[in-house]
Amino acid sequence: MPDAEPSPIVLTWVRPLKELSGRFSLPKANTFRGVFFRFIWEGTFASVFSVITQGGLLIALATYLKAGHWQISLISAMVFIVMPLQLILGNYLNSYSTRKRNTILTATIGRCLWIGPIILAVLQPKHAVWWFILFVFLMNLFLTLSALCWLSWVGDLIHKEIRGRFFGIRQRWMSTANVVTLVVAGIFMDWMKLQKLEGLGHFTIGTLAILAGLISTYLMIGIPKQLRSRNGVTDQNLQIHLAWKHPEYRSVLLGFAGWYAAIGFAGPYWAVHMLTYLKFSFTLLTGYGALFTITMAIVSPIVGKWIDKNNDFSVLIIGMLCLATLSIFWLFITPQFLFPIIPEIIITAIGWSAIQITSSTIPLKYSNESTRSSFISALAAVTGIGFTIGSLMGGWMMETISHCQGRFLSIPIYPTHFAFAMTAVFRFVIAIYFYLLLKKLVQGVKRESLVY
Repeated sequence: MPDAEPSPIVLTWVRPLKELSGRFSLPKANTFRGVFFRFIWEGTFASVFSVITQGGLLIALATYLKAGHWQISLISAMVFIVMPLQLILGNYLNSYSTRKRNTILTATIGRCLWIGPIILAVLQPKHAVWWFILFVFLMNLFLTLSALCWLSWVGDLIHKEIRGRFFGIRQRWMSTANVVTLVVAGIFMDWMKLQKLEGLGHFTIGTLAILAGLISTYLMIGIPKQLRSRNGVTDQNLQIHLAWKHPEYRSVLLGFAGWYAAIGFAGPYWAVHMLTYLKFSFTLLTGYGALFTITMAIVSPIVGKWIDKNNDFSVLIIGMLCLATLSIFWLFITPQFLFPIIPEIIITAIGWSAIQITSSTIPLKYSNESTRSSFISALAAVTGIGFTIGSLMGGWMMETISHCQGRFLSIPIYPTHFAFAMTAVFRFVIAIYFYLLLKKLVQGVKRESLVY
């Protein structure tokens, strides 16, 4: 009989390597422990793939292929562009009986599609950037569908009382993989660039990313569809109108759409700014990302406690104000004055921890079990739409002012500084919007208590 209850050892501490048997095999797949460990290792290898195919390394490859500012915006926004398609295609792929199969199928296709970009890095054919954009779009489309099915599948296997600990332990291992991958990839790419073999370097780390992704997929094959029988299974409704009809949540959706439009406006250009104007090496760029990841892992539990003790919106507003302020902070960082990056990483980690955690708690706060997928998917959809619109606007502005440079009080001014200043204004406006929304909600609660 499959183990339906989690082992106390698993709940207190996870030592996947120690738990391996003498035959170097994972625990039995039809036990909770086997499922738990397989998902941890699956997430670890999936992180290696994600680090190489997203973020700074993705922008570095786009830059190597001579992508323009507008194209970089489009590439950075791609993971958000495909999010609304969860609502359209999720209804066809996320049924209880096919979740596991569709998770594995879409993840495999998405990861194998990275073969295209790494071949482009070596051959650099005509219109390479546009082929690159097409491959990135298709990859993110399949992976966002896989993520939706995966999360529902995990919900079928991991009991709700231990999901927080499960995701926390899994995130610990994923963060470790992120840091190691970033540092090693950065050092390797710097060395390849010195050898004038940057294209081959992208091909090499891209090949390793695909192998890691396929190992992650292989580990999922051994995980069962369920551990215990379920009666009266009903699929959750993914229709966005269920979330949109909720008056308070509709205001939240509009606020998050505006926030991610502000993020998208300048989001793609931090990596460009570091590589082009601050003269970062790949090692320094990936080291920055590694330090940020470590800091996020440290501060996230603290931010989570703040959310438990206070209102979600209060912590959200603080996070937005942190990120808005730091957009201005970057105007004063120069190649000769990089030290402020250290406190910047800490404050940015606090800000993004607040945004990411409240993005998960707020939909759960307004929804019930039958509408949960609708509320989560609606937030993903408006996030994707907002970021896409912001990125296109930012890309258009950067193309227009790409040659504008100067100095202000001996501080060099680059085109990216205009994007940072504009996004700071937008972020402050959205923080004020959520403050007014919070104030309105508090007044509504007070009125209801007086009537009662």
